[in-house]
Amino acid sequence: MYDLGKMMMAMATMGNYEDRKVAEKYVDGPKMVSTCSVTDGALEFETAVAHPEFNEGQIVIVAAYATKEEAEIGHENWIDRMKDDLLGDDLLDVDNAGILGRKVTFKKGEGWPL
Repeated sequence: MYDLGKMMMAMATMGNYEDRKVAEKYVDGPKMVSTCSVTDGALEFETAVAHPEFNEGQIVIVAAYATKEEAEIGHENWIDRMKDDLLGDDLLDVDNAGILGRKVTFKKGEGWPL
């Protein structure tokens, strides 16, 4: 189910977030929006969000982008959606890195989908 090689590449970038971030991380209690460059994705940049009503508060990769400019715009859009509580009832993990092996939809108030 999981691609171990891709997971290892993702882990290699964990310590250098400050160098990879596109914009300042948005944090409001348990809510978070973060956009950064990645080395393990099909696209070079991605936005992750965390919200207590989705995926048990763990991150969901909600968007991926080819350029830094697209990532900056996407980051601001996700912050606006988070602030205005416009996430809807579903969050789609786009699986940019291919670690999950498929896109996964997280439903509001539910844990990991089977």
